[in-house]
Amino acid sequence: MVCTGASADIRQELQSLTEHLVIDGGGQLPSGGQIYLPVIIEDFYARQEYQPAWRDSDQAQRMLDLLRDS
Repeated sequence: MVCTGASADIRQELQSLTEHLVIDGGGQLPSGGQIYLPVIIEDFYARQEYQPAWRDSDQAQRMLDLLRDS
C-alpha cells in the first residue's frame, strides 16, 4: 500500500501514540488521561500496520488530537 504524506503522518503518529500507551505510559495519555488495557489498542493497530480505523483522514486526525489533548 502506498501512503500519501498525510496518511503516512497519521500512521506514524498513531504508531507512536499506541506504542507509548503500552511501553512508556502504562496506559497514560500524554495529556494525563488513562486508557485501560492499552495493549488491546496497540495490538489492534499493529495488526493493521497502524492504518487508522477511520477512513476519513480528517476524522482520524481529529481523533488523534482528542486522544492527545484529553
